Amino acid sequence: MRHTWFLPLIAIALAVVTWSSVSAAELPSVDPSACTIAPIPVPVEGEVGDLSTPQPTPTPIATAPVTPADDATAAAITETIAQSIACRNAGDQLRMLATFSDRWVAALFSGYDLVFYNQFLDQVDLPATPLATADRITLVAIDDIGLRDDGAALATVTTRSGGVEQRSLLLLIEESGVWRIDGADVAA
Repeated sequence: MRHTWFLPLIAIALAVVTWSSVSAAELPSVDPSACTIAPIPVPVEGEVGDLSTPQPTPTPIATAPVTPADDATAAAITETIAQSIACRNAGDQLRMLATFSDRWVAALFSGYDLVFYNQFLDQVDLPATPLATADRITLVAIDDIGLRDDGAALATVTTRSGGVEQRSLLLLIEESGVWRIDGADVAA
């Protein structure tokens, strides 16, 4: 009975080691020069829809049940996330969007977000210009890489920009054999 307080600690330790994580030393570069993915074509303008109603609240990303990703899947997901950040740091929106799923790109260019479509077109007409070093996103950690029963993957990503750290929960799906970001939410 004296050692029963160890049981919760053991359970926590086992839960922590079952998730796939990438150590800081293993994280790929997010320098603008690491943005090597091919760009997508300029997304087409989607449907405006009924803008007289309030913007719908996004559905939270379902997080359970999740099983740990194998090493190859974790590496592929890590590469997609790093490419997305590197391309954002490179100021190359079409390459950054190439790391997103077709569904999410379509959603980003419809409804309320169409207000910014012409600004987006103006920006992608300009040559990509890397962000100033102070404005770049730094990849701090990728943790809790796991697979849901429906085949989608989840990863908790910690980034830093302007001295502020942010934790995000990313939803990724496999399209044509490549992992793509299909949604994002603030991590709990």
